[in-house]
Amino acid sequence: MSTCLFQVYYAKKKRKQQAAAQDDTRPQKERKVFNDGYDDNNYDYIIRNGEKWNDRYEIDSLIGKGSFGQVGLVLMFLVLTCGAFRFMSKARLR
Repeated sequence: MSTCLFQVYYAKKKRKQQAAAQDDTRPQKERKVFNDGYDDNNYDYIIRNGEKWNDRYEIDSLIGKGSFGQVGLVLMFLVLTCGAFRFMSKARLR
């Protein structure tokens, strides 16, 4: 019976994963909190669907993300319509 190269590779990979699972004494990375948990590690605001601001806007979803910040779809209660909101990255404002 011949063994395929992929079978050997995946068997070795599986053994490494099982050994790593048994040796779970590695130091865990510490999660840093930015702006009391409102920002991620890139200093971008964490957009949460359904979040309301000043009883005027409600975030519906994230449209896009780029180097200068994020764009979110918001529902505006005063004019009963939707629009886009730009969330500037704090890293670019410094």
